[in-house]
Amino acid sequence: MTKCRIMTQEEKEEEALYGKMLFDWLFHYNVYTGKWNAFKREDANDYFNGTCNKVISNKDYDTCIEKIIIRERKNV
Repeated sequence: MTKCRIMTQEEKEEEALYGKMLFDWLFHYNVYTGKWNAFKREDANDYFNGTCNKVISNKDYDTCIEKIIIRERKNV
């Protein structure tokens, strides 16, 4: 039998906040470098044209997310 864990209200609010922070970001995995790249949706054309310099890059997807959350918290 699968165990279900009920989230607390605080956990629900934190998860919703993370969703809002990540909403406007796109992720792309570059098979040649083995890295995940994250960039704002408005910079997508520049990214795919190779002219975007506002990219968060890391070999670990979760680390990219952590960096975005840190960055977004600073902007709030």
